[in-house]
Amino acid sequence: MFPEFTVALEAYPLVLLTRSIARGLGLGVSYTRHISISTKLKSQDATTNDNAVDTTSDELMFNARFRWAIKDNLAGPVVYGFFGFGIRSFALAQNIVLTSMSYQFLHLGAGGRIPLGSPFISLRAEASIRPLLKVGQEAVDSFGERSGGFAWSLQAGAYGRLKSGLFYFATFEYLSFSMSFNGLSPTDVRAKTADLALPSEGSDSFLRFWVGAGYAL
Repeated sequence: MFPEFTVALEAYPLVLLTRSIARGLGLGVSYTRHISISTKLKSQDATTNDNAVDTTSDELMFNARFRWAIKDNLAGPVVYGFFGFGIRSFALAQNIVLTSMSYQFLHLGAGGRIPLGSPFISLRAEASIRPLLKVGQEAVDSFGERSGGFAWSLQAGAYGRLKSGLFYFATFEYLSFSMSFNGLSPTDVRAKTADLALPSEGSDSFLRFWVGAGYAL
């Protein structure tokens, strides 16, 4: 368990130019980084303490978005979709137990929110998939070339907005990555262990809870 901070920006410039459905087109970017994080690896020698390894975790996302307000007022439901690209890194200092992962992926998803009779409180949900493009050179060096990979996430929470433009939210997210590798070549295996020549699979999962606030023009 570790704390993170996130900054995000969404822009819908066509809102100022048209009243057509195109006003829902926009762009989004977000960045997340740990505030404090450490990883403890179990010592192979029971007589010694667990070893702490320096760790960093961050995520950068870019996407094109489309949103549709079903009613043209703050108390109406809103649905949206997005498509983009992201990077999520979980990097550890050199060790012989865990491998650093640096995921690069496409990001496709949709969500929405339904006010509970007032714009001050809404239910919000989102689902997305993340086909993996890369997992980082350290993972390839450890397990061989990637043969497949996929990730997905689910979010659910609450959202509210005041007439001044101030909004606030609380969200749970479950994020899961899975990947497969071809195994190392015979030359590489000789420097490591024989079982690394076999195809292998791996997974990562994160449970996140966010609370935050922002301002909408």
